[in-house]
Amino acid sequence: LLVSLGPFYACAWCALERSTSISAPVAADTAVAQHLLLFLQTAGVLAETSSSNGSTRRSLYDPISWSYRESSQLPDDLSSSLTHALRAWRPSLGAQDRQWLWRQLSDREAAAYLVSLLRKHRIRTQHAEEILCVQEREWRELSLGRKRYVLWSSVRGAASEFLSTGGDESAALTVLSREIRSRADWLSRKQASGTLSKSDYCFLPDPAWRRPLMVDVALECLLPIGDDYWLAPPILARQQEGPGLRSRLLRRTQTQIPRPGLRDFLDYARTTFDEVVLFTTVSRHMSLRIALLLAEEGHVPGWFTGVRYVEWTGPTKDLRFVSPLLGQALLLDDHRPYIHRGQHKFWVEAPLFASPYLADDTIAPEPQTKPRLGSLHDRARHSIAGVSVTRTSLSHPLQIATLPVGHCGGAIGVTFAPGKHQVTAMTGSWSRDLDMDLQAISSWGASHLISLIEPWEFEDLQIAALPERAADHGLRWYGLPIVDGAAPDYGFLQRWKELETSICNALLNGKRVVVHCKGGLGRAGTVACMLLLSTKTSLSSEDAIRRVRMVRLGAVETLEQEEFLHNWASASHHL
Repeated sequence: LLVSLGPFYACAWCALERSTSISAPVAADTAVAQHLLLFLQTAGVLAETSSSNGSTRRSLYDPISWSYRESSQLPDDLSSSLTHALRAWRPSLGAQDRQWLWRQLSDREAAAYLVSLLRKHRIRTQHAEEILCVQEREWRELSLGRKRYVLWSSVRGAASEFLSTGGDESAALTVLSREIRSRADWLSRKQASGTLSKSDYCFLPDPAWRRPLMVDVALECLLPIGDDYWLAPPILARQQEGPGLRSRLLRRTQTQIPRPGLRDFLDYARTTFDEVVLFTTVSRHMSLRIALLLAEEGHVPGWFTGVRYVEWTGPTKDLRFVSPLLGQALLLDDHRPYIHRGQHKFWVEAPLFASPYLADDTIAPEPQTKPRLGSLHDRARHSIAGVSVTRTSLSHPLQIATLPVGHCGGAIGVTFAPGKHQVTAMTGSWSRDLDMDLQAISSWGASHLISLIEPWEFEDLQIAALPERAADHGLRWYGLPIVDGAAPDYGFLQRWKELETSICNALLNGKRVVVHCKGGLGRAGTVACMLLLSTKTSLSSEDAIRRVRMVRLGAVETLEQEEFLHNWASASHHL
């Protein structure tokens, strides 16, 4: 088998080594990865090396390095030669062999995708493949795109069960298996009746999920993969009136309590679908105010304030308000009675957030005015009336969370952007003084200041002069941008390698280093953890995160940032 699949495996390897982050499909199946390594080593393509000079790593976090046997042969050259090999190899493959390859690829991708989804909800993944293996014929005959749709929507029901049962994984996985079977059967019946087109219910991979390795390089040489493989519904309708996909959002006069995961979920939805729509009974003006408040408090990403607004009228949530063609939009909500008749198959339960209804309420088929559970509506109303509180460097002096390092008085400081201005913030605008905040940082004892915001954010926060003014206050300034809510990327890490040693030595020799992002939680908390690990103040990512959160509540905001720290801490130079 190794001989017959040689070009296929080699091509997959070529795609894998070019990636800048660990590949989910291979990460989910280490046996496949070892298979690839064994073949390419046996074939004389790669050789294991203990030196990183001139070598190519399997992934960013892989401590093992590999070098090409022929030093003059670049990876792209290898890719080209393997592509030619695949084309020459194709005539020897019959239709059944090509179908087998396609099915293997689809099955591996689906299993890895399910593992990824379960991890997002902190559900253990050891039974993922078992759940897929016991599915009926209807599941096995789905294209990969439709499998992704079924998994994505079914995991939401499993996560709801997981939360409502206090973390009962067995119950959650039972629901998951049932949901997969039900949705796959429904798709099969629709296809048999001729009411399902190729473009219905197919998900494209989002940017955080790599395309299948073989497709990424040269599998098209063997298998024509087009619309039958995957397609995505163009619109995701986001229900503001019900609790699906949101934090403190309004149902007429009622607010809801923020839950962990909302921001990550919205960003994930945006990369999965062409459009996210706000579908609500709340007025356009009030919806914008609420969105601005949620963005200010960090519960939703900034882009959420600009999504398309669609007003919902009538007793039920009719998706034809969003798109005239049924099947072109999905509705995320957790309240089944308000789903429009005949549209339940377009409904995906969104279980991450609290029900808007009091326990003793009787749910009627018509929308009801509910008692308020929080103060968001009042705050929005006061803001509309022009009542706001402007926070300044005098009224709210800069606070720096302190993490001691070493035995010489060194420390890491974590804070928000000094001098920031945010005029439209509904919780009270920011109008800080850059020099006063920089003086506070200097008085704290800082010698280094690390800015983690992106270039456009300097302008947006009206602190474009920060680098120059930091120098005037005696601070050594570094700009290491990270996308808000994301983990450090390859570009950041390349720059980090150049600075890590000098910054850590400064800390261990008694210097103080301040890191900041916009709000002082996600990005700043993540880099603070990296410094704790690099200085050996913390010996595990869990300890680093715990220490940072003790002094800066809510730091390291997203699961992506947590997973990055776990991977980064396990790299060889931090063991």
